[in-house]
Amino acid sequence: MLRGIHGSGEYIKLFMQLRDISTAARIELLEPLEQRPSRRYLLQLATSNLQTYMNRLSNTGRPWAVSETLLVVSPGLSEYLMPVSDIGKVMDVTTVGDESNAHIERQIPFWDLNDLRTDWNAPSNIPAITFFDSSHTAQRIAFSRKNWEDAVYATVWPIPQFPCAYRVLYGVKGSAPTMSLDQEPIITQHHYLLSTKTALDALPGSAWWGNEDENRIRRKELQASLSMRLPDLLKQFEIYIRNMTVSRMTRRLTYSIDN
Repeated sequence: MLRGIHGSGEYIKLFMQLRDISTAARIELLEPLEQRPSRRYLLQLATSNLQTYMNRLSNTGRPWAVSETLLVVSPGLSEYLMPVSDIGKVMDVTTVGDESNAHIERQIPFWDLNDLRTDWNAPSNIPAITFFDSSHTAQRIAFSRKNWEDAVYATVWPIPQFPCAYRVLYGVKGSAPTMSLDQEPIITQHHYLLSTKTALDALPGSAWWGNEDENRIRRKELQASLSMRLPDLLKQFEIYIRNMTVSRMTRRLTYSIDN
């Protein structure tokens, strides 16, 4: 949390870098003894909490950060290693046309890998004769990881018979442990949620005096205070997430008058 001068008055910067979150947590803890908790411990807790909330954002219907890549398929090959390493969750797959203006883009349905061939009553290499663009034969696609590795594989079904490309839209995975201490984490308007939760988590390792009985009293007081503040901060965060996913005013195409 940074302090500065604005005009003739003083202001406090509300957006914090990752290193500032642990500093703010020490302030919330009423400046405990050095190494009780240590700065390394506070950074560990702050990073863990940040990753938790980043995961919750990514699991909404509208992830915070998205990107896209091309999946280029070849005849006779069903499984492909995705060409990028930052895939968190795949959101959409669509066909990509060539130079022809006649291409009609369509979505490819997602399937679980173990169900990819379920109720498939046709040859595995059947061409997509039901679509205008016959080079895109995919009617199902599944994404998976292997051997506890982070690489993502795509399995296209039926087996492609022509070279073509598909556009893959995905949520970018966020990894808090790889962040620089000088970076401002996402959800900047909720940094106080991170610092408050970090302070609450660090209470068992905190001490202010050499007398452990006095420390227990201080921990109990701070636990009551932080626990009372945390639900309101968490509620604001939950409302923020919910507003990204709940129904809202939209347009829809109709062919008759609604009754």
